[in-house]
Amino acid sequence: MTEYFSIPSACGITESTALTDFPAPAPGIPFCITGTLTEGMLTSLSPFGTLPPAEPTDAANRRTLALLTEELTAYFAGELHTFSVPMEDHGTPYQKSVWAALRQIPYGQSRTYGEIAMMLGYESPIAARSVGNACGRNPILLLTPCHRVFAKGSIGGFSGAPELKRWLCALENISVPGEISRQASPQGR
Repeated sequence: MTEYFSIPSACGITESTALTDFPAPAPGIPFCITGTLTEGMLTSLSPFGTLPPAEPTDAANRRTLALLTEELTAYFAGELHTFSVPMEDHGTPYQKSVWAALRQIPYGQSRTYGEIAMMLGYESPIAARSVGNACGRNPILLLTPCHRVFAKGSIGGFSGAPELKRWLCALENISVPGEISRQASPQGR
């Protein structure tokens, strides 16, 4: 059973729920975590959702959402570096290979689109662009960390707001190419 979910506190909704509060990345950045679950597998995740609060009814989906909420809370607190939420990517075989490569980038580190292409056995500039295109179609943002991938010498794209990419990089103490390094985390630590 495929079900949609939203994490109300991440949408600025303060009604009583069993879900954990998430920090707003920064003023002016819309932030509402939404996604889909199918038979206990996370199939999409976006920090830019607009769905009303919803919790899944399927038991496997509820367990996965509870784990996701727990892990995102720890990630945003700087306490979790690797996610264990079960995921199922929906895309082409090439896109899936790019997304798998992204999940191999350790917390706090970054790669360029060209480096990802070379990891996959491609060396042409066109391959770097196709990696960028696959990153732009990433259905499971945050857990498949496309925010850790940059163009050579610049921030590159992000399927969300560039401000959120900068904020996630600051959270992980990743320097954004071409920008002054911000070593302090977004939470002032």
